[in-house]
Amino acid sequence: MHAGVWFRLLRCLLDELSLAGSSISRRSQQLLKQIWDATGAPVRAGLAVWQPYENLEWPIQEKLLTAAATALSLAADRLIQPRGTLAGCSSNRALCPSTTATHRGHRHPTRPNGPDGRSWGR
Repeated sequence: MHAGVWFRLLRCLLDELSLAGSSISRRSQQLLKQIWDATGAPVRAGLAVWQPYENLEWPIQEKLLTAAATALSLAADRLIQPRGTLAGCSSNRALCPSTTATHRGHRHPTRPNGPDGRSWGR
């Protein structure tokens, strides 16, 4: 996966992990609670009011990063079922959108294979 795509996905995940329960469905609330319970930190890292990630103090940023890593690990181990556009990526790579696409419809030029023979962008 291209680094730019990865960082955009991470940013979306960080934002979703800090959503207020009142703004999401009960199913999403349960999923977020499961993730936060696995981290041992309070839901939303204890945030009372949503703020952009960059404006948060380091201890809260660290808790959100830990929750993001935990969510990805739980999804990879199939202990949670991700939802949304990229939900199939954790269990079926064929369902994933092309990793060479970027926002605004631009595409990166084709990349050569990496040292292990696999494509860099996959």
